[in-house]
Amino acid sequence: MKKQDKFFIQVGKEIDKGFKYTGGEFEAYFAWFDSHEISDVIEVSNYIWQKDIEDFVDIMRQAGVKSIAVTNTSTGLMEMLHNLVDYNCTVVGAYKRLNDFNSTFVKGISVRL
Repeated sequence: MKKQDKFFIQVGKEIDKGFKYTGGEFEAYFAWFDSHEISDVIEVSNYIWQKDIEDFVDIMRQAGVKSIAVTNTSTGLMEMLHNLVDYNCTVVGAYKRLNDFNSTFVKGISVRL
């Protein structure tokens, strides 16, 4: 089991107990939860608001996550990428993986934390 899996499993237990997390921390947990069984990379499909970027990146780094794939397709995607860059993250390039469920491709942008 990867360090990030152990970390986020513990976060999930704390959420179940009512422990309070910020919006960015919740988004990080749900990004991990939604993708940890289907991909080796954490795929971030939700839009992360500017006010939540710092907490999102910090908890990902605490979990040992080195990079994510931003698969969000909202009109605010460019702003989200710039918010990540403003918080010392690096846009690396294109990300693509085959979705085994329906044989389509999940496309995104790889970001190093």
